[in-house]
Amino acid sequence: MEKRLQKYKYASLLCLLPGFGLIIGLFLIFFAVFEFKSRSFILIILGEMAISVLFFILLKNDAEYQFHYSKESAVLFSREVVDDLNSIEQKLKDFKLKFGNYPDSLEQLEKEYPELHIKDPLSARNPKINKSVDYNYHSFDTTYLLFSSGIDAIPNTKDDIYPSQSKADSILKVKK
Repeated sequence: MEKRLQKYKYASLLCLLPGFGLIIGLFLIFFAVFEFKSRSFILIILGEMAISVLFFILLKNDAEYQFHYSKESAVLFSREVVDDLNSIEQKLKDFKLKFGNYPDSLEQLEKEYPELHIKDPLSARNPKINKSVDYNYHSFDTTYLLFSSGIDAIPNTKDDIYPSQSKADSILKVKK
């Protein structure tokens, strides 16, 4: 019986595996209670299960952090930003055709076109730096300025992102 219990104690190391280890742990607790009647074995299994849960929580938190704040995620968000800005720019043009002027704010544009995404995912990554998580937008009499604050989440810096068409237009104007 003691030799069999020793084998189960070695098997209990599988309880350290996040997720899967909890299922194994429940199975082994059943054996510890009904077959071996060993309190020490139950305590070992519960301890290993607790370590497994803690390890899972740490992995989950690290994965969430990496998703939001790593350079790789910033590049992915940057691609999304360009698409969003291009969509917003098209709706700004549609709004001007419909009403004769550009909207005063992106919120006003969003009321007219609720499918728009006006939140800048790059700025939302660090709201302490940039209090506004919307894309940067300023309307003037005959034109507007629309951009993302970029990866650093600080407006008017080198990494700001502009809609594709606007950037192409501004480059052409500079060359002429």
